[in-house]
Order: sequence, then C-alpha cells, then structure tokens
Amino acid sequence: MIINPFSLVKGQKTLGAWLFACCALIYSGCAFSVKDAFPYDEYRGYAAIGQITLADTVLNQGIDTTAQALRFGSEKQQKHWLLAGGVSAFLYHDNAKFTQQVNNTNGSGNSVSSTAGAVNLYVEGGYHYSLLSSVQIAFTAGYEHQLFSSRGIINCRNCYEEPIKVNTGFYLQPRLTYSPSKHWYIGAYVSQYIDVTVQQNMAFVIGRAY
Repeated sequence: MIINPFSLVKGQKTLGAWLFACCALIYSGCAFSVKDAFPYDEYRGYAAIGQITLADTVLNQGIDTTAQALRFGSEKQQKHWLLAGGVSAFLYHDNAKFTQQVNNTNGSGNSVSSTAGAVNLYVEGGYHYSLLSSVQIAFTAGYEHQLFSSRGIINCRNCYEEPIKVNTGFYLQPRLTYSPSKHWYIGAYVSQYIDVTVQQNMAFVIGRAY
C-alpha cells in the first residue's frame, strides 16, 4: 500500500484505536459534567444524512463506489472549541445480493434477501466560529472506528453472512451551519478521509441544543 503524504503513521489503525479510546473517555467526562460549572458551554444533539464516496477496490466486493451515510451524535461547545461523538451507518448499494430460506418465530418459512451495510463509532473535535449571529463555521478532525461491515440477513440467527472490507479512519471536516432560532440549527459538511477506503462524506445535518 502506498502511503500518501497526509498519512499520519504506518500503524494508523492502532493509533486511531488509542485516540478513539482517549477521546471517548474525555467526551464521556464532558457529557456528564455539571453544565452550570461552565457558563459558556452548550450541548447539542444532531442527525445527518449524506452520501459517501468509496475507493474503486470495493467493486470487487459487489458494492458501488457510492453509499448512503447516516450519523447520530451529540457535541459539546465550550467557547470556540467543539468535542463530538456518536454512531454512524453506511447503507451500501449492493450488486451481489443473495436470498436465503429462513424460519420465522411462528414456525413459517419464507425467502429473505440480504442487505449490505456497516456500523461505526466516531469522535471528533475542532474549532467553531460565528461569522454572523446566525451563521457558524467549524473545522474539525476526527476518527471513525468500524464495528462491522457485512452482507447478510437482518435480524436472523445463524444465517449466512459475508464480510465487506471498507476501512474507515481519520478525516478532516469543514462545516457550515445556520441557526433559524436559539435552539435549532441546520447545515452541511464535507468529511475528507485520509488514506482509507472511505474517501469522502457529503452530508446535511440538523441539530438542537439541550
């Protein structure tokens, strides 16, 4: 594998796992801290939907080079600094589906088609700045850790399953948001991944302060 100039270290996955664990601990501490202790703190939950671009190598595994991406997370802002984390999912466009005969809980049987996707955890942090009272920009860096990526039958025990190799890792993300009210915001971001199978994620996001 050729490491481009932006690659951080040869053992990126190992470093990423340590970084993810450390950031997760910090994030957990922030999430359960007493809000009144930090007068400039703001906590927000958000959801995002978008499209990821994958490397051409995934074509050999029967999926397209584009897929839908979902994110659900929360973030803490203290003055100009952001710390966020959550769960993400990829919904692959599968060209190698299979069907399998399964038995339902009531004893009946039917043929079910497979689906392909992935579930990940992520943490990110960076700088947040207000251009106007209702328009904000943010520049963050993050790490996405994959829990699983596969093709199989949903909600089926002992059914056939195939792994799909789609690597996640470090990314850089600029974000632009607009706040139509005190508590709500909408916006868009682009995540540019570094030297992994996932190359880019373009998404729309909606969030609410709590």
